[in-house]
Amino acid sequence: MSAYVQPNAEGVKGDPPGPCRHKNAAGQYDLKCWYNAHAEFNGCARGECGYEFMRFNTSYPEQPDGVLYPPECDLSDLPAGTLVVDDVASGVPSVRPECATAVPNHGRFSLRFSSGAKDGYGEHPSKIDFHQVGTGYGGHNWFAHTQPNTTEGNRRKVTGTWTLGRSLNGWARVMVHLPAHHAATQRARYVINLGNGKKKTRYAVQLTAGAADRNTWVSLGVMQFAGTPSIDLDNISREPIDKARLEDDPPVSWNPSVAWDAVAFTPLPVKPRHFVVALGDSYSSGEGVTDKKTEELQSNDYYPETDFNNRAGLMNMCHRSTQAWSRQGVLNDSPRSIGSRSDDLDPTLDYQFLACSGAVTNNVIPGGYGQWQEVAQIDKGYLDENTTLVTISIGGNDTGFGKIVEKCLTGSNCQDKEIRKCDLNGDCDESSADKTTGVMSELVPYHITHTVWPAISTTLMKIHQRAPNAKIVLMGYPEAFPARTAEELAQIDHDYPECNPGVCMLLSTASLASLHSIENTLFSVKEGDFANSVSRNLNDMFHSAAEELREEEGVQVFFSDPINDFRGHDVCAETPGIHGAILGDLPFVNDISGKTPAEKAVLIEGGLPVSQQSYHPNLLGAQLYARSLNDTLQVMGL
Repeated sequence: MSAYVQPNAEGVKGDPPGPCRHKNAAGQYDLKCWYNAHAEFNGCARGECGYEFMRFNTSYPEQPDGVLYPPECDLSDLPAGTLVVDDVASGVPSVRPECATAVPNHGRFSLRFSSGAKDGYGEHPSKIDFHQVGTGYGGHNWFAHTQPNTTEGNRRKVTGTWTLGRSLNGWARVMVHLPAHHAATQRARYVINLGNGKKKTRYAVQLTAGAADRNTWVSLGVMQFAGTPSIDLDNISREPIDKARLEDDPPVSWNPSVAWDAVAFTPLPVKPRHFVVALGDSYSSGEGVTDKKTEELQSNDYYPETDFNNRAGLMNMCHRSTQAWSRQGVLNDSPRSIGSRSDDLDPTLDYQFLACSGAVTNNVIPGGYGQWQEVAQIDKGYLDENTTLVTISIGGNDTGFGKIVEKCLTGSNCQDKEIRKCDLNGDCDESSADKTTGVMSELVPYHITHTVWPAISTTLMKIHQRAPNAKIVLMGYPEAFPARTAEELAQIDHDYPECNPGVCMLLSTASLASLHSIENTLFSVKEGDFANSVSRNLNDMFHSAAEELREEEGVQVFFSDPINDFRGHDVCAETPGIHGAILGDLPFVNDISGKTPAEKAVLIEGGLPVSQQSYHPNLLGAQLYARSLNDTLQVMGL
């Protein structure tokens, strides 16, 4: 119709009821139709109700049947006897042809939408951003975007509740299904009602959409039920966001989607013997651990949701590896590893893996900052009165080991150079409280004794308070560089009076010719010995802190020293257990050989790009760590 005709003009009827078939001068549909009389949406009586008028031409061909996000259609990944509660009622047919048979449903799912009561109209603005999609368990899940925990955010709150259709009295494993699409929050907060009025809160990373586009069941742990259980999940984001993400480019996405799919309860005959929780930093998460020996050292062993960057704000670099040493540990009631037992949902074991690369003590303790939009490790809720074992390595980043390595990589005799204490803390900015400067060989030991030690003791006490019945393994750090005797150092001084570049300490795919002043980019033997001394100082402190807490506070914490296990497997050994410096090609600083999908170029002093896998255990190193763990577990009676 002509542009000057108004839709409410007298006598205007426009096109007949049905889809808009108006065309422009070029003969193309332009959707410019007016109609102001009664209309029927298709002929429902004729079986036409709800069908779209679809148009396809040679420039816009018809799409194939949807196969991008395949659904989960059966219970093959769950033990026999598992009770599933789906997000749709029993008997509702699936929209996906792969799920022709209705999946079992042993309960009901309900939704609560917050109202806009403050405006007096009783509206439900939370329904505006609430959607469904044909993925996940049975080919269906709901999703909405997370909202801040503010008055306005809570007006858009959606709460989904799964309720089992029978009572459950005894121990059971709780599983949640994460769909391959629209599951993107890294702090999904599940509140489990045990049936007797008691509740447990567990956080899960829902980053399955995009990270791997896969359907997966995730365990929230084993719990004791007494009555009819239910599980609540809402879209309110209650936790602080990692400060390091505030200046990222592109900026972080503040409202990733949360998905409601299915939950499951697997009844167990008795209480599991072991409840194991793995906390800690990159040495615990398995940074650098891979059994894929490609030219690029590309790791395929990180859980996808912990090695993800969609360049649109969602990112996770916790790098939790399937080959991490806590998963390779062995308990005394089975010859199988903890990881393999957990993967098979062994009814005698509950294992939770929460360690994250880059963690400091503040990322572990309650109320601390989480990393990559996850919550602080203890705040995830998996430590409780049932926990029997906690493994942790922590303190290396509090000590500033990364900064120490950087100083030694980019200059000679780093141990004699000055460094600011706030550099070791990683918080050198205008608001830094402590900018004390000192020679590194003196300031680092002082920092370990007066700053790191109290932080470690506090962290261990916080673990004990949340898991009072657990035994704790505090894992130490290995000596990364060849250990030298005084006689050997004296001989090196005699043979190389200026500086001996430790070429073996640089495992790089970069062309040596592209490096300027190569003698200043490598660890000298003296620098390697200084770095080793930092590990020894930390381990001595760990041993003393563990003894002190065990004797004075009754905390069952045991120190595990891996140095002897790594002897002969340093970065220069024929069979190294630790990566050296993994560098990129300098002309292309964003192309780090060995980088993972979520790893950016990390530029250290002098513009040298270094992979965060540098100076971390490789697959052999994780096995050596597991050996140290197993020796300690025997001493502990586990």
